Amino acid sequence: MAGNYFSLIPEINDHLKWREEEKNKIILDAPGGEIELDCYGAMLWKKIDGKRRVLDIADELGKELEEDKDLSLQRAIVFMQILRRRKLIRFADI
Repeated sequence: MAGNYFSLIPEINDHLKWREEEKNKIILDAPGGEIELDCYGAMLWKKIDGKRRVLDIADELGKELEEDKDLSLQRAIVFMQILRRRKLIRFADI
């Protein structure tokens, strides 16, 4: 399934309210309560713009964090799978 994620374009769900309290502190007002994203999650969240592919976002994060490209892609995919399961993001129709 990971191979299918490369070209997907994540979008933040319209119904979701969120706020940035500090540079890398994002609070999501999700069903069931607030979710505070860690530094990595906040950095990734801010890159979800409905235009960039998962591969592009992972690549940017990998460079910023000086992380191995494969590790960065794997982390981004797993995180986005969690966000999608919780209905916080969706993937744009291509």
